[in-house]
Amino acid sequence: MKIYATDAESCFVDITEAVQALYDLAVGSMNFGSGFWTYEDAAPVLKLAKLMDWDADDELQKYADEKLFLTERAAYLSDNDLNAEKCLEGSQERIPTDGGYQLVTRWRVKKHDHAYSTTGQCMWYSCDAKEQDVPRR
Repeated sequence: MKIYATDAESCFVDITEAVQALYDLAVGSMNFGSGFWTYEDAAPVLKLAKLMDWDADDELQKYADEKLFLTERAAYLSDNDLNAEKCLEGSQERIPTDGGYQLVTRWRVKKHDHAYSTTGQCMWYSCDAKEQDVPRR
């Protein structure tokens, strides 16, 4: 597959190598590796990787899905006025130690109706449920 652009004289110019170099630079950048890209930043790079069948598209898909999930979950939690206190419940247990016992709080997700993001993960705070058969974008 090739990528073409038109120059000032309306002639087609092959820019595949230049785009590949920019792609490699973007994917190898500190921002991508450090997680600073948003979903909106990653989506066009992922689209290009899929169109061109370049190597990092699986890694980019995982990255984009995680960023999309975090964005959707934050909006869901905010819209529904949910926080850790409302989503989790704790119980105290006595754990034996060398010198007696120590009280430890065990936290678990409260029972709830799952609300799934477009990536198929429940958006409740700390819930690990995943929806099956989520169509890929």
